[in-house]
Amino acid sequence: MRSQTVMAVSLVLALGFGGVATAEQATLSPEVLSVLKGEGWAGTLTYRDYSPPFDEEVIPVKMSEVEIVDDGVLFGMIYPGEEDANSHEALFISEDGTELGGSPVMSTMEMGDSLVVMTKKTCDDDGRPAVCERIFRIAPNAFSMAKEVTLDETGERFVRNRYDFTR
Repeated sequence: MRSQTVMAVSLVLALGFGGVATAEQATLSPEVLSVLKGEGWAGTLTYRDYSPPFDEEVIPVKMSEVEIVDDGVLFGMIYPGEEDANSHEALFISEDGTELGGSPVMSTMEMGDSLVVMTKKTCDDDGRPAVCERIFRIAPNAFSMAKEVTLDETGERFVRNRYDFTR
């Protein structure tokens, strides 16, 4: 699973997802998220520590049942030692289909039974101005969300976190 996600992210970057948006705005409909509905999602969270030496940590995580709502999905994250979700997540698609999770959709690409979506917007990371890119892989039995950060002040680029799920 991890190698598939890395391959998808590498392909996305090689095709220029991180570059300038095309003249035609990429759009989504809420139906693309409907394949996530249900239970049985388990995987890992990989994240970069905020403190030097900025080590990467990996922990197991499960998703609670994914519920479909009019404009997206709702789910929770269940970490080791927990029985219920301690964080609740929502992924919504804007009414005009140009935003996912509140960020502009820069590109979409089909890869087998997966849809890879990249969003991009300015953000703060650890109190510093940055650009955040989110890469989503959406499929009936595989789902991933990665957040890549480019710091304005240094141009440093890194993966802040990545969730990889299968069922």
